[in-house]
Amino acid sequence: MQNIGHRTTEKLRKLSRFIEEKHGITLARAISENPAKIADILSGKESPTRKICTKVAAYFFIPVDIIIDDTKELPELDQLKVDEDLLSIQRNDLENDIEREKQKHFFSRNWRMIGYRKRVSLVLSILS
Repeated sequence: MQNIGHRTTEKLRKLSRFIEEKHGITLARAISENPAKIADILSGKESPTRKICTKVAAYFFIPVDIIIDDTKELPELDQLKVDEDLLSIQRNDLENDIEREKQKHFFSRNWRMIGYRKRVSLVLSILS
């Protein structure tokens, strides 16, 4: 089993910047990991685990050794590939989450201002 190199965090930072700038999603979202954990790894507070490195490698279609091994360099960023279908699903999920949060706050702020009949019809329309 290969040890994780010192440059692994640097490589993960580079991939994180790439995915955020080019595709508009975070690395945590891309690999379905806890955002706080990924933030700690990228800031250097935690060391990346082999599991995280494997997920990142799989997402970008590169061998995990490139991320883990200090002697190997990442491919050029314009050569990196991501699954466009998966990316589309992740973006759509993010948009749905944002819309759900907006709706939640709208109802909590305006619930008392809406009359009883309107509240009942609103609840019924949501449930159906």
